[in-house]
Amino acid sequence: MSFGDVRRNFDPLFPPRVIHLVLEEPERSHAALLGHNLFTLGTLVGHFEQAVSLITYLDEQRAPHRAAMASDSLEWVSSAEQNRKFVEWKMLTARVAALTIGNYAETWQVICAQLSKCPTLAPLQDRTPLKEATRLFRTAFPGHDAARHAVAHAGKLFDHPDKWARHRWPGTNIYINQMMADRSVSSTVNGETASFDVTPHSLEALRQATALRFRSYQPIEDHTMTLSRYISNGVFKPPPTVDDKGSGVAG
Repeated sequence: MSFGDVRRNFDPLFPPRVIHLVLEEPERSHAALLGHNLFTLGTLVGHFEQAVSLITYLDEQRAPHRAAMASDSLEWVSSAEQNRKFVEWKMLTARVAALTIGNYAETWQVICAQLSKCPTLAPLQDRTPLKEATRLFRTAFPGHDAARHAVAHAGKLFDHPDKWARHRWPGTNIYINQMMADRSVSSTVNGETASFDVTPHSLEALRQATALRFRSYQPIEDHTMTLSRYISNGVFKPPPTVDDKGSGVAG
C-alpha cells in the first residue's frame, strides 16, 4: 500500500501530489499546474460545504420569525423584516455556491487539459473511477453552468431586447433570476430553467465525485513520489541505469 493509499484512507479528499521536479520541461510546467489545480479542486469542495452549512444555519435562525409571521403576534412587522434579511443572506450564499460549482467544473477541465500535455504522466492515470465521478457530478448539478452564468453575468443578461427574448420562458415575459425555493437555486437561461440544490445530499455527491477523481491520479502521485527521492537541492538527478553503473568488473 502506497503512502497515498494510507493518507486517503483517512481523508479521501486529500489532493494527490504531483512532484513536477522529476520531469523535464515543458512537461514540468504543465505538471506543476496540474498539481496546483488538483489542490484547488479540493478547496472548492470545502467552499461548497461551508455554503451548505451556512444555509442550514440561516434556515434554523429564520424559523422562529416565520412562525411569528403566521400568528397574530404584535411582533409580526419586526419578524417580517428579520425574515427578509435571512432570505437575502440565504440568496447571497446560494450565489456563492453557484459560482463555486461553476469554478469547480472549470478547474476540472483545466486539470484534464494539463494532464493531456504530460506524456509521461497521462498513461499512468487510472481512468476507471472517472465515469462514475462524472455521473455523480452531472446528476447533482445538472444546471450548474447556466446557473453560474446567471450569477456571474447578471448585468449582461438583459442589455439588449434580443437577450430578453432569448432568456425568458418561450411565449411569455417571465424570467427567473436566481430564485431560491427552499434550497434549490433556479434561473431561466436560453428559455430553459437551470437549477441545482445546495443541500447535504448534493454536497455528499460532490465529495464522492471528487474522491473518485483524486483516486484516478493516485498512480501519478505514486510514480512521482518514488522518483522524488532523487531530487537533491531542488535538482532532479535520474537514478543510474545498468549501463551507467557499469559491469562492476575491475579493469
